[in-house]
Amino acid sequence: METEKLDLSQKIESRLEMIHAHTKHGKTVRCVIKEFNVSVGTYYYWYHRYEAEGILGLFDSKKGPKTPHNKTSDIVTSNVIEIADCHPNIDTPEIIEILDCPSQQKPSVATVQRILRSKGMNRPRGRRSKKTMEKKRTKIQTQKKC
Repeated sequence: METEKLDLSQKIESRLEMIHAHTKHGKTVRCVIKEFNVSVGTYYYWYHRYEAEGILGLFDSKKGPKTPHNKTSDIVTSNVIEIADCHPNIDTPEIIEILDCPSQQKPSVATVQRILRSKGMNRPRGRRSKKTMEKKRTKIQTQKKC
């Protein structure tokens, strides 16, 4: 663990030295590349990162996308939580019916259950009679908002 930190600080110092050799000391890029044994692409990669982000740009960053492509949007999550707060007696399929979002953004039942479980708002499972379900739907549609 300690050697990893040492290696990381050495990497960052080396990258900073490489950039300063060109910018502050006036060496040509060709000389810097030979001295530090890196490619032209590598030099310019770190140079542009340093220009854009400063010293923090010299740290290694996570490869790939920063957020998963299938992550439930924050807007949908907050709408699910709001509906669950306003209507404590409804099930997850009914929450999906009430959600105001395009059909391609509507979450699945499992997603809504996961959101509610993460917020500590579990919903009961089980079948309900058609009469009870119809009562709930009419009641919800009249109350649509809190």
